[in-house]
Amino acid sequence: MKKFDHELDELRNQVLAMADMAKEMLQGITEAQRTGETSVAKHIYALEYRMDQMELDIDHEAIRLLTVYSPVASDLRFVLGATKIAAELERIGDQTTNVCKYIALVAGNKEIPSLKIVIKMCELVTSMLDDTVEAFKTADCDTAHIVIRTDNRVDAFNDQVLQDVLSMSGTSTAVSLGVILVARAIERMGDQCTNICEEIVYFAKGDDIRHSKLGN
Repeated sequence: MKKFDHELDELRNQVLAMADMAKEMLQGITEAQRTGETSVAKHIYALEYRMDQMELDIDHEAIRLLTVYSPVASDLRFVLGATKIAAELERIGDQTTNVCKYIALVAGNKEIPSLKIVIKMCELVTSMLDDTVEAFKTADCDTAHIVIRTDNRVDAFNDQVLQDVLSMSGTSTAVSLGVILVARAIERMGDQCTNICEEIVYFAKGDDIRHSKLGN
């Protein structure tokens, strides 16, 4: 089974490479909002195309491993979890491209107070993704639970942005909508980190904590 263990490591490395790309995309949109420089969008679209292919490659490799080795117990959970985690990472990539669609409306727009909150959201979700990757590397359920709980802070930021935008006056509808949509996309990325961490707990311990309060 040494060959199988090696191939499991290769699958793990594929997922980690995808996570690194997701982090690069998230950092790109954070910097764009901080500086007002929107040229990063073209690079993010190119990375998103590669993310799509990486997800397909991981799915194909998982199917091959299931067919050839018929793994059981934690190995089976890991292989299945890798496909689900890849799907969540691909969705994070999708959300960064969604941000790019609206970022020109809001990036560097200093007169929008809620933009500072949006940037804080980006930084917090980037930290969540970093912790998620570390939890995945070592099957660290404690760190996974911390990430899950942190998502409540992202939700609170998103609610604050909505309230602030609705109370603003003198701001165009397009800009206000742009801020709301950007915050919503970032909030979804926090959800996706949470979903990944739930998968980590499942393949590490066999505990299915989806739809439960165990992570809160």
